[in-house]
Amino acid sequence: MNRLKYIYWITPLFILLSCGRMLCGLLGTGWLMALVLLPFILLTWGIVWMRLYGMNKLRPEFAILSILPQSVYFVAKGTGTTLLHQAEWQNLYAMSWIAFAVIIILSLRPGDKTDTKTALSKDHIFIMMSILTVVYAFTTMGAYAAEICYP
Repeated sequence: MNRLKYIYWITPLFILLSCGRMLCGLLGTGWLMALVLLPFILLTWGIVWMRLYGMNKLRPEFAILSILPQSVYFVAKGTGTTLLHQAEWQNLYAMSWIAFAVIIILSLRPGDKTDTKTALSKDHIFIMMSILTVVYAFTTMGAYAAEICYP
């Protein structure tokens, strides 16, 4: 999968998965939320997996890290667990967001045979999307952690 097609597919999915508070308000926190969100979570995982598989630079199994933090949020909201109120689990949750950002940034590197071959320091798409990925990861992590710990 070339990089622009990957970006066009993955951007709306991540925006949808970052609307957790609104989705939980609309769908509730029960089975309806799980039935609606599970296909989008699996689609996101599949697209990242296909990109990593096509690049041959990073193992595609790391694609699970691209959906882990959002999935933890929806599971925590659906079950009403207070596990993430403990410092150890909050640190693990923050590390999962950092791993998410690293995997997405590494998947944005040119690696497909149809991608343009330029140095990363001159690749404007990579630089812009990396900055947006870091901003997305930290703002969504903060919003989700605040929503889990202080509902």
